[in-house]
Amino acid sequence: MSGLPPAAAPVRSRSSVVLGYVVALLLGALVGLVGTVAHRQWLPWVLVLCLLAVLAAAVMVRAWVGGGGLVAYGLGWLALVQVAATAGPGGDVLLPGDPWSYVWMGGGMLMIGVAAFAPRRWFTD
Repeated sequence: MSGLPPAAAPVRSRSSVVLGYVVALLLGALVGLVGTVAHRQWLPWVLVLCLLAVLAAAVMVRAWVGGGGLVAYGLGWLALVQVAATAGPGGDVLLPGDPWSYVWMGGGMLMIGVAAFAPRRWFTD
């Protein structure tokens, strides 16, 4: 121990915080889109890879923006996945009602929950 007081956390401007939330929301939508399109290829390996991508991005967002950013990421992911689960104009569905789609939807939410409940000390400098 050097006896020095801990350094204060850097102060972030309101615009940088809002920008971080917007980027987290868009990242959640992007990860949700890529995972929704790709999760049914080479089952179950790509599904596992997509779920790991959800977890990795969620941990990154929590470390970068904090808990509020993780909420924005989760909302972006959930909104895109739920919209993709509905029938499109031609009647096509990206997430049919089968076990693999349910694993993608439920597993993705679980991965975001794992990132949310990870120990706080993992995200401190």
